[in-house]
Amino acid sequence: MFGRISVKRANRGRFFGLKRVAMDLQGKREYLERIRTVLDYIDSHLSQELSVETLAGVACFSVFHFHRLFTAIMGESLYAYIRRLRLEWAANVLRSHQEMSVTEAGLNCGFSSSASFARAFKQHFGRSATEWRRMQSKKGKEKSKKGQTESKAGQDSSGKGLYSGSGTRRVHPNLDGGEKRMELKVEIQELKPLTMAYVRHHGGYDEKGIHRAYEGLYKWANARGLFRPETRVLGVSLDNPEVTPASKCRYDAGITVPPETEAKGEVGVREVPGGRHAVFRYQGLKEGIAAFYDAIYGRWLPESGFQPADRHGYEIHHKAAEASTGDGKCLEEHDHYFDFCLPVEPV
Repeated sequence: MFGRISVKRANRGRFFGLKRVAMDLQGKREYLERIRTVLDYIDSHLSQELSVETLAGVACFSVFHFHRLFTAIMGESLYAYIRRLRLEWAANVLRSHQEMSVTEAGLNCGFSSSASFARAFKQHFGRSATEWRRMQSKKGKEKSKKGQTESKAGQDSSGKGLYSGSGTRRVHPNLDGGEKRMELKVEIQELKPLTMAYVRHHGGYDEKGIHRAYEGLYKWANARGLFRPETRVLGVSLDNPEVTPASKCRYDAGITVPPETEAKGEVGVREVPGGRHAVFRYQGLKEGIAAFYDAIYGRWLPESGFQPADRHGYEIHHKAAEASTGDGKCLEEHDHYFDFCLPVEPV
């Protein structure tokens, strides 16, 4: 008798223990969803005033607790996070929009005055905004000069110009001991807006972390029947690793979904704007991706008559089995095959 009572009590204890765990997990998901909503709000209002009262309201937390919760979850205080994003945004603007004054860049990126921007920029980057822009401009010219030299070498050896009849520009980063040469293919296209469901990875551009983000997204999408023939796999790199510390770079692992799809938990939903894009195709090994982006930003853009529009580009990932190396052979499973869609506008 006493044994049965003990077992019942033990089972009851396990039941309530599991119930508490389930409630704890549900509570954690609720907190993460609220913080994710705040991060989305910050992203879309970065140039505007962002008070703790406003953001606490977005998160449905009391002002008293919100700042501490944000810091505990993100590992960075609210105002430090906002200031860092604004500074990194301004640094990218200074590099890509040479015609814009330093003061204008700072004010457009959410700083209240030129003095506060100048002080914050120097404290964060260790040099003034003018000095930083000059240094980045020098780097860009060196990359462009190197690219022109390589392109000229390719032109001399093949008898072809920079652009072939198919719209393909040849660039020559040395990959695999110089045995392979990358082709940078680009088309200017008017793309339609997309609705994207995504999981954000905050720990840099490491493959394991990004794969975990996709795995979480796929489980969520499968449970809701969201994978359809027209579904596309998207990826958005939100930060420039030349500006943002590698450990703080953010990546959105995403898929296209119907517009009526609702966000839930760690999964956010947002619109990816349409418009004019330069669409670049990459087929090859992981080791060539850095050279691919160097070719876009250091060589193609300076000579194209375009500049990046003030929003993020995104990748559309294709299955490796669909890719072809050009000689009829399929790429291996670990190879990369994607289109990079960069929003552009005339210089």
